[in-house]
Amino acid sequence: MKKEEIIKSYDSAIMKRILSFTKPYKFQVIIAVIALFFATAAELMMPVIMQKTIDEKILVTYSRVENTKINNEILGEIDKKKTIIELPDYVYFTDKSLGFPADYYITGLTDNIKLRELILEKENIIKVSDKYIIIRIEDLNKLTLKERRIIRNSDIDSVKTRGLIYLGLLIGGLLFTFLQVYLMAYTGQKVMEDIRLKLYNHTIRQSLNFLGKTPIGGLVTKITNDVETINEFFTSVATSVLKDFSLVAGVLITLFYLDS
Repeated sequence: MKKEEIIKSYDSAIMKRILSFTKPYKFQVIIAVIALFFATAAELMMPVIMQKTIDEKILVTYSRVENTKINNEILGEIDKKKTIIELPDYVYFTDKSLGFPADYYITGLTDNIKLRELILEKENIIKVSDKYIIIRIEDLNKLTLKERRIIRNSDIDSVKTRGLIYLGLLIGGLLFTFLQVYLMAYTGQKVMEDIRLKLYNHTIRQSLNFLGKTPIGGLVTKITNDVETINEFFTSVATSVLKDFSLVAGVLITLFYLDS
């Protein structure tokens, strides 16, 4: 049997003929692509939620500047994405880039009875101003675990909520990934079946002269290997290309979102 020669690595005409076999399964392919994008979105959102939770709810601290010392120039330098709380005597902000000491913790004043009792009990270190509770980080760390939990109750609830969102994204990402892999594998198997049937029908219609001159083992091997390569294209190559494309696009969108 004559040795095969690779004329070129890519042929658009052959690619179009291969992709034409997916037309009966275009619905499955579309769903698989959508599932892939959702899985990628979930994968990218998880670290963003984790970063926001740590910065805004777990390690949140505020810097303080007196109103008499702050001016429009300093206010203009504060990152607008950071929290700014302007109270009668002081301005508090979470932006650390200006070099001011971040010595305070602030949270909203609620109607929680335990919180109000704690404020009365610790009025020497816990200050209330315009519906906000203000306490130095040093004094906060001296409180008991129970007292800290009372003060940071809203942060704890927010962490729990975001934890559930993170878990939901994790489960959703796994489900969408499974759906995408399953549908692409299903499509690949169905396309492989259609191609094999077409090759079989084409082969049995060949003349006896052709079948007599062509080694049967080589013919069967070529058909089997080529069809398996096409199956590999649908289940691995195409999926990897779409995955990489959606990941790059998602990373760029996430970077612009975080920088906005």
